[in-house]
Amino acid sequence: MKEIQKCDEIYISEDYDMFSLIEANRVIRQSHVAKLMQSMKNKNLLNPIIVNENHQIIDGQHRYTAWKNLGMPIKYIIGEGYGFSEVTTLNENQRNWSLFDFFNHYVQLEYKEYIKLKKYMDTYDLPLTIALIFNGSVSWKGRHRDNESSTPLKQGNMQLTKYDDALIVAEKYSEIRDLFEFSSSRGFASAFKIVVLRKDVEYKRFKESLEKYGHRINRNAKVTDYLKDFQKIYNYNRKNKVRLYDDL
Repeated sequence: MKEIQKCDEIYISEDYDMFSLIEANRVIRQSHVAKLMQSMKNKNLLNPIIVNENHQIIDGQHRYTAWKNLGMPIKYIIGEGYGFSEVTTLNENQRNWSLFDFFNHYVQLEYKEYIKLKKYMDTYDLPLTIALIFNGSVSWKGRHRDNESSTPLKQGNMQLTKYDDALIVAEKYSEIRDLFEFSSSRGFASAFKIVVLRKDVEYKRFKESLEKYGHRINRNAKVTDYLKDFQKIYNYNRKNKVRLYDDL
């Protein structure tokens, strides 16, 4: 029988003030804290949190908050030398973080491209998903995100290589977004971007078509369905027709 070795001692403390949150960690979601609290009331089976030698919470800030709210002791493991990089690595591997969590993490660390995208979002009042679509930073396949395309964002390597195009799209999108309840959907935003950047599409004509015949556009699940609708209203009662979707 091989020798059994002890690894990573678990500590317990009721001194909540000894712990501190890392600002660059993800935003605490109170709904998640509430679920954890309910679970803890039934059975307190949650894993210890991970802190560094300064008791900064590297992983488990929601568990910490839930334990604190319930007045229960904090179970924790100390990871010597842990810092910002371990925050992202742990959460990426456990798939705990959303795209916004990763994005906000690098904003807090003042990464240049992330700050630039945050200002872009604020200027045009765009959610992260739409801002990423307009910048071509992350792509979706139907309802599912292309995980490979989101890897640079998660690792802090996002580059806004199509920022000039994104400015054009956002300016025009701000002019028509209020015409449709579903303009914030990924499918609509993706299709709108495709049409606006087409060199053979006259934007003034496209905008007028949306204003006059937008009621003929339904909420769709697919980008291609929005392109079909855009093509129909763009070419309605016009001699010089443009093909926006090849299958029509």
